[in-house]
Amino acid sequence: MAGIYVTSLESGSGKTAVAASLASLLAEQGKRAGYFKPVTLVTDSEAGGLADPDAVFCREALGLTESVDEIAPNAATAEAVRDQLAGKMSALRRSLSEQWQGLSSGKDVVLIDGIPAAGEIADASQALAELTDSQVVAVVRFHREMDLDAVAGLKERFGDRLAGVILNATPPQSLRVARSEATPALEERGVKVLGVVPEERRLLSFTVAEYSQRLGGRLLNAESSASEIVESLLVGAMVLDSSEHYYERKQNMALITRTDRPDLQWNAIDASTRCLILTGGGEPIPYVMDKAAEAGVPVMVVPQGTLETVSGIEEFVVGPTFHHVEKLACYKAMLREHVDLTGFGL
Repeated sequence: MAGIYVTSLESGSGKTAVAASLASLLAEQGKRAGYFKPVTLVTDSEAGGLADPDAVFCREALGLTESVDEIAPNAATAEAVRDQLAGKMSALRRSLSEQWQGLSSGKDVVLIDGIPAAGEIADASQALAELTDSQVVAVVRFHREMDLDAVAGLKERFGDRLAGVILNATPPQSLRVARSEATPALEERGVKVLGVVPEERRLLSFTVAEYSQRLGGRLLNAESSASEIVESLLVGAMVLDSSEHYYERKQNMALITRTDRPDLQWNAIDASTRCLILTGGGEPIPYVMDKAAEAGVPVMVVPQGTLETVSGIEEFVVGPTFHHVEKLACYKAMLREHVDLTGFGL
């Protein structure tokens, strides 16, 4: 059985996307592939809370037979992880060893969704890779000002276990720098760059349900379409006329407009629209609701005005999650296109 430990230098770099996508790709090749999240990092107030959402999603999306508690068996603060994994005979290490043996039994390969190899838990991340005797893949969100010394330091930390790094979520304007400058600079220091993955709008998108939850909205219909991904937004105040040709510029969009603008709402329903977000409270007129119902387009009403709604979206504190089958399919395709997967049997 082979273990592939996926780490990063910071949260939000794409560890779960890489781990889940590799597990899915390997399963498609006939491998008995598993997913394991040995430690869920939490704050003191979150300890003992809900099941790990990454584990919940991966169990369903990957068709895993283990329970969520077996996939993600431990929740601990960064301080506790640092202290517990430092001790060779700690209770957490003993538990992890037993949990790993149980979950990996009968598997050809297990993708391990690890913890960042930076800051106070860097040593703990290294300990997890050693405890599972895994090769290591580091996922690094690329930007022009990133610290290449920190990336190169991963080689010093993991040694020959480090299979390479993926420069992830690279903005379009930084692709040339990532490929022609950062990649050779890292490889000169012994760090293999497995690939440069561009930023992708779909992976940064929210679903209709997520917009409803975060905006305090009320869905009036088509709740079965609430899991649809919204890839772009169009604000009604910016629409100069109600011509349907205006909407052709956007794909899989949500129109944000006042409840009293049925002209804009009507033509948007005929376009590539995933949702109408109607502002200012009130109810849309019946013929708009009838058309939306026929087209299967969700209509959401929010109490605040249009500008407040847009400002609220811009101030979303927590970014979108990876927990969507369309995002999994999208990222798998991106890995195949942009990353050297030969070392993983793909």
